[in-house]
Amino acid sequence: MASPISIASLASSLGNSASSSSSSQTLNPSAFLQLLMTELQNQDPTQPMSPTQEMSQLAQMSSLQQMQNLSSSFNSFSQMAELTQGATLIGKSVTVSNGSGGTISGTIQSLQLQNGTPYLEINNILYPMNSILSVG
Repeated sequence: MASPISIASLASSLGNSASSSSSSQTLNPSAFLQLLMTELQNQDPTQPMSPTQEMSQLAQMSSLQQMQNLSSSFNSFSQMAELTQGATLIGKSVTVSNGSGGTISGTIQSLQLQNGTPYLEINNILYPMNSILSVG
């Protein structure tokens, strides 16, 4: 008879192998259900997992999914707010850090989004929006 396998130990071993191959892999709902099914198939019939434990694990996975969705939504909202703020600055005079310890002053000509980061075009050069030192 096979010994019981816990989801925590399976997830841990899966996480260790996943982190060694790629740090971007995560335990998705499908993999979680697969682990749960493996645990149920290999559990000791004389000591089965209680329904409370099963429901607790499912609730934890659901909660984690909702937190991930909320985080994703917040990131999208934050990016849109930053774009909106940048759009209101077009035509305004600003002073920005040039990244070398100096400053550049000029009028914002346009706003561009590159790899999720908003950039302001000043004197035909792009500067990240977070490099603004003053407006006016």
